[in-house]
This record gives sequence, structure tokens and C-alpha cells, in this order.
Amino acid sequence: MTYHLEPGTRTSETMQNPIKILYLYEEECDLLAINETLQKAGFSFEKKMVNSKEKFEKSLGEFLPDIILSEETTSSFSSLDALQILKTKGLKIPLILVSGQLPIEQIIEIIKAGASDYVRKDHPERLPVAIDSALEKNQLDRERQEYIDKLESVESRYRALIEHAVDAVVILNKEGKPTYASPSIERVLGYTEAETLELSLYEVVHPDELPAIKLRMAECLEKPGISLPVIQCRCKHKNGKWVWYEGTVTNMLHDPAINGIVDNFHDISDKKSAELDLRESEEKYRSVFETSLDAILLTVTDGRILAANPAACQMFQMTEEEICSVGRDGLVVKRGPELESILAERKKNGKITGQLTFRRKNGSLFQGEISSAIFSNSNGINRTSMVIRDISERVKTERELKVSEENYRFLVTIQY
Repeated sequence: MTYHLEPGTRTSETMQNPIKILYLYEEECDLLAINETLQKAGFSFEKKMVNSKEKFEKSLGEFLPDIILSEETTSSFSSLDALQILKTKGLKIPLILVSGQLPIEQIIEIIKAGASDYVRKDHPERLPVAIDSALEKNQLDRERQEYIDKLESVESRYRALIEHAVDAVVILNKEGKPTYASPSIERVLGYTEAETLELSLYEVVHPDELPAIKLRMAECLEKPGISLPVIQCRCKHKNGKWVWYEGTVTNMLHDPAINGIVDNFHDISDKKSAELDLRESEEKYRSVFETSLDAILLTVTDGRILAANPAACQMFQMTEEEICSVGRDGLVVKRGPELESILAERKKNGKITGQLTFRRKNGSLFQGEISSAIFSNSNGINRTSMVIRDISERVKTERELKVSEENYRFLVTIQY
């Protein structure tokens, strides 16, 4: 039984469920090593090869592939053309570039166009992991979108209830004079219900926010029955202090039972204070991030790079976007067990220091001293920071010193 749900989706069941692989290649002989690698890895799959735009588009509708493996270009069709067709058709089918060694600029261009990964054709052993990762990410993205769709549906149903579940309610007439105040008004604004009825909205709003409030009230009068978006403003508390409030207004003048504009609001002073503290903290972090002489990368434990500071861009001779596109595998030269050892120790201890060999955009290599740590962001998701210092000159100096010392010992030995 062939497994298929929708184009580009696959469950997390075992490899006994066949996947459909569409090959975009010129010659069948180019697929021998790929098929052998996948079979050895335990993949169960159906395959089809196409080498033209017409056959590719036809296969998308008839073969319904789960994943596409493509060389850089055929005689009449390229991987970039294929990615553009997928984008135009709105198909979320992962495409992995499996081709010969290409310039990094060309790889970046194809990855930016939407390719899920790049695997060198002469090193197909990484392909099974790349396919698993692409299919898993595609499934997670699909599930995430379904969750967002459901959440938006629920939100649209209950938005009115959520927007009205605030601390204080005041009903205003067209001129902004209160005709009703809920009992909680005294706790929120300091005035009693009776005192509130003697006030005017425009008397308590801070002068800086008054123009925006007048515009919002005018808009409210033009849109009966519609709860307008949340607005924030400062109002004068009975104690004389200016306090930040957040609320929404709904024109219910047409409803005889209400006959007014419903103003729901609550105190957000703590929230504003927290925002200020957060802004100051972010500004301090951004200052360190931007001005550091060492390269700083904000990464994910799986090797993705989310941000890179100017020093990193200068060190690797890439833009921040390019660094994020190539990820860890595009920067670190995998020689021996150094990287695996560092990643294992960081996973165990939460942080690590060490040395790795890195590659610049022009292909030149350099030794880097790194310090990396795992932390959780505000949403509880694991992220990693990596600070890199180019120690090529230091390593060179140490090597020359060592040679000099050895030569000195040799001379001393000869003399005696």
C-alpha cells in the first residue's frame, strides 16, 4: 500500500510506509548511488525521474511526490525553475539539491529560493538524514499551520468575550460623558461611580494622547456594533498621577438596552514598566552584540543560525542573511571528532569552550576559539549562543615559537 496524505506531507511512522521521490535529473545513471544509499538506509520508496518542465509539472499532479531530489540543472530545466513552480502552485513539497560541488554563492541562492538542503552527489551518505529532516520539518510546519488556523477560528468566536473581560466598564454618550460606571472603577481609576459620572473622557486623558483618543471616538461613532482595536493611553488617576491604561470601545448607541459607547479598560502600568525594562535590556544586549570585536551567533541546537553580528559578517566575509542560510554546516570544517565532541559536551553541561576550524566565504580556513552555551528564550525554547574569536595569528605565533624552541634545543645538543 502506497503512503500518501497530501503533497509534501508525511507522518512519523516507520520507513515501512513508502515515500514518493521525484527525481529531477538528466540521466538515470546519476541515480544509482542515490538509490543504493537510500536502500541501505532502510528507506521504502517509489521513484520517478523527470528532466523537463512539462514532465515535472505533470508529475506534481499525477505522481504526487512527498519529496523532490534535484541536480542543479538539466539540459532545459533547473532546480531554481522547479522551486519557482512549487511556489507558484503553493505546494509545500521539500526539495533537496543533490548535485556536484557548487560555489557557495550558488548554494546560497538555491537555499534562499526555498530548497530544504544541499547534499553533495559524491557524498550521498548524508542524504537519508537530510530527507528525514526535510519531511519532519514539512510535517511540523503543516501541523503548526493547522494549529494556527484552529486558533484563529477559536479566537474569532471568543474575541468579543476576551476583549470585554477587563477590570472596568464605562458607558459614554456621544460627547464622551459617562452615563454608567462599573463598581470596579474606583479600584482602577480611583474615582467612585458617582464621581466618574461627573467627569468627561477628554478631561482625564493625557494631552499627548488626546488627539488619538478623539480620532478613535470618531471612528467608533462611524462603526456601530464593532469593537475597535485595543488602544493605550495615559489617564489621570484620582491621586493626580498619570497612569497607563489599555482598553477598547464599542459603539452600542443603536442598542436601546445600552444606548452608549462601551469603554472597557484596565491598568497596564506594570506591563509598561516591564516593557521599558525589556527595552533597556534589549538595547544593552544589542549594544554588546553590535559592537563586539568577536563574532557572535544566535543559533539553534540543530545547527540553524538565527542571527549574526557585524563582527561575524566580517570574519566570515558574508552578510547576516548568508550566514543564516548556510547554517553551522556551512561555516564549520568537519575534520575529525572535534565538532561532535564539542556538541556532546555542550548538550551534557549546557556550555562549552574549545577550538574549531572554520571556512570563510572565499574558501579560506582559519582556527577559531569558541565559547557556546544553551539557554531558554522567553517562550521556553532552547537556543544557543556562540562567540567565535579568530586565533589564526596566535596559533601561527605559537607554532613558530615551538619551532624556534626545538631549533634551540637542537643547537644546544650539538654544542655539548
